[in-house]
Amino acid sequence: MAQVLRYGERQEIEFNVPDDRLLANWTDARGEPLDDLVAAVSAAVSDPLEFPPLAQATAPGDRIAIAVGESVPQADAVVAGVVHELLEGYAEANDIAIVHPAGMRPPVEMLSDEEREAITIVAHRPDDREELAYLAAADDGEPIYFNRTMADADIVVPIGAFRAAETLTYYGVHGCLFPTFADEETQRRFRVYENNSDESKRRSRQAEAEQAAWVLGILFTVQVIPGRHNGILNVLSGHSVAVEREGEELVAAAWGFETSQRARLVVASVEGGAEEQTWENFARALHAARRVADDDAAIVLCTELAQPPGIALQQLQGWDMAGGEDEQDLNTCSEPDGISAALLASLADHATVFLLSRLDEDLVEALGMGYVQDSDAVQRLISQFENCILLGAAQRTAPVATY
Repeated sequence: MAQVLRYGERQEIEFNVPDDRLLANWTDARGEPLDDLVAAVSAAVSDPLEFPPLAQATAPGDRIAIAVGESVPQADAVVAGVVHELLEGYAEANDIAIVHPAGMRPPVEMLSDEEREAITIVAHRPDDREELAYLAAADDGEPIYFNRTMADADIVVPIGAFRAAETLTYYGVHGCLFPTFADEETQRRFRVYENNSDESKRRSRQAEAEQAAWVLGILFTVQVIPGRHNGILNVLSGHSVAVEREGEELVAAAWGFETSQRARLVVASVEGGAEEQTWENFARALHAARRVADDDAAIVLCTELAQPPGIALQQLQGWDMAGGEDEQDLNTCSEPDGISAALLASLADHATVFLLSRLDEDLVEALGMGYVQDSDAVQRLISQFENCILLGAAQRTAPVATY
C-alpha cells in the first residue's frame, strides 16, 4: 500500500508497504489545528484555568517579561496573542520585554511596527554572567540563576510547548523556563544523557525546574499542544498546576501511540523547519523509534538535519562503538550533542540506524549510521524486513510497545 511520510518543513517521501507488513502507521494528525491562532491565544489568556484573566493580573507600571521557550510552533502568533491581551489591560508596550533563547529568531513578526519598536527584545545568552541573576540555592545545593530581565520583572509570562513525559529532555511545563533561561553550567547538567535516560534522575531534574519556577514566583503559564505540520491543536493558560493537569491528557491523546508488537524496521521523521532540525530532536526521534523497535532492528530517520556534529558526536567518527570507557564518557558528556552521541553509542549493539539528511554521505557513515539518499533507498530497506512501523514527527511522539 502506498504511504507518504512528511519530514522537514515541506518534504515528503513516498513508498509502498504491504498491508501484512505494516504493524502501525502513525503519520496522520490527531486533531485539527486551530485556524485563528492569535484569537485562540487571546481567548485562552482572557479566560485562564484557575487564574484571573491575564489583563487583570497586571498593574500600571508593571514590568512584564514574556519568556518564549524552544520549539513553540508559530511562536510569532502565540506571542502576538499574549501581547495584545496584555495591552487590553494596564500594560503599555514599553513595559514589555520578550525574552528568547539566543539561537532562536525573535518571535515578533506578527506585532505591529509600533509594538516592535516599543517592546524590548532580549536574546538569552547563558554564558553571559552580566545578564544573569542569582536567586537562591536549590534543595541539592545547586545555584538557581535566571535571565536578569526575567528576574527583575514584576510578572513573567512563560510560553512553552507540551510534550509527553516519555520524550527525552522534557521537564514539565516549567522546562520552558528552566534550564532554558538559566546559566550555562545548569544547562550542561540537564544535557547529560544519564540524567535523561534514568527515570529517577529525569524526575529529579523536573523537580529542580519546578523549584526554580517557584523561586522566580511563577504561577501562571501559557502552553500549547503542537499538532502536525507546525500546527497547534490547543492553547492552555492559567495556574501552572491546572494547565499541566489538563495538558497531560491532551498531549497523550494527540501524541500517544501504542502497539502490541515491536517492529523489525521503524521509519520515523523529524518534522518542522530549520529550528526543529537539530541534534536534540534527532535524539528525541531516535529515542521514540527505539521504544517500538525490536532487538537488532533497523531505524530510519528522515530529516533535513544540516548541523555539523559537535564535540561529542565527533568522538564517534572512527570509533568501533564497542562501548567501555568511551561509552561511559558519552553518558556523562554535557556537550549540546552529547545525548545524540550517547544514544547512538548505546544502540550500536541493538539496532542499525540509517539517516536521511542534508549531511554528506561520508560524514553520516563516519558517525556509524547508514546513509539514505531518497525514497528509493527507504523502499529498498522496507523490502528487506518482515514488518514495519511508521512514525511521523517522531520528536514529539510517545510510542509504547505493550509487551
